[in-house]
Amino acid sequence: LNDQLDKITREEINRNELNINEGVREDLANYRNILLLGIDARDMNSDENTRSDAMIIVSINKETSDIRMISIYRDTYLDLGERVGLDKLTHAYYYGGAQQTVASINENLDLNIEEFVVVNWKAVADAVDALGGVEIEVLDSELEELNKYINETARTTGGAKDKVTKAGKQTLNGVQAVTYARIRKDSIEGDRRRNERMKILIKAAFDKMKTMGVTELDDMTNLVLPQIKTNMTNTEMLDLMLDFPAYTMGDNTSWPYDWMDFTYQGVWYGPPVTLNSNVTELHEELFGQEDYVPTQTVQDISAEISSRTGRW
Repeated sequence: LNDQLDKITREEINRNELNINEGVREDLANYRNILLLGIDARDMNSDENTRSDAMIIVSINKETSDIRMISIYRDTYLDLGERVGLDKLTHAYYYGGAQQTVASINENLDLNIEEFVVVNWKAVADAVDALGGVEIEVLDSELEELNKYINETARTTGGAKDKVTKAGKQTLNGVQAVTYARIRKDSIEGDRRRNERMKILIKAAFDKMKTMGVTELDDMTNLVLPQIKTNMTNTEMLDLMLDFPAYTMGDNTSWPYDWMDFTYQGVWYGPPVTLNSNVTELHEELFGQEDYVPTQTVQDISAEISSRTGRW
């Protein structure tokens, strides 16, 4: 396992500059929160000027081994630091890579994230193919958009261009699964279901991996690990792998819960309404912190967003 993990690209970051409030660090000591970033880079050795299409917090309860996933909408209007100010969260990766994305999420959501994993869509397609496909329930409203972009996905990731012929539960190959996760439009539920599809894909892969033998997993990691970037050490990743059989995937959610359409200088954003109340609800629902009061930093950012958008 240790030899396999050496194939992963490591990115060093300063863990003292991730904007973790000390009170938050203490309150969330029983939760290991890891940020999963999906980016559109064609080459993981060069991800400059790249935005994060997917931002999913994988939250592990250390006491119960339960895992929950919280996906953050890419266009969420948050404070990205003094140099940038209010902007879409997806732009944090463009301005400062994984470190700025982690720091922005910690500061705006009162979280304790220190670890991240970055993948591109080719890695996802290769992983799904190595798993022998994943079972997904494709909705009627998703079928047209799914087939519309399969050729484009195949062109950028490699793999088959086979279309999905019908809706319903079926096994999707790598190209189909990536295209499914990246659909931007849905004739019924619109763009915001995109976050749900990403979590559906991850859970399907998680369930499939738990049925595989050591040899099959070894073959998959040979293919996928060189396409992954992380700041986690081998020891930290080994801890995850060794505990993997005990993990249980629980309910998942998307954040923010309440938001609004907002256009500023001709650009559309999705501000939380309000940041303060959305952070309170997140901590009460996910971490069981009753009557949670956000830090002063979150309250100040919330007031700034409300002042800009006019929604309090």
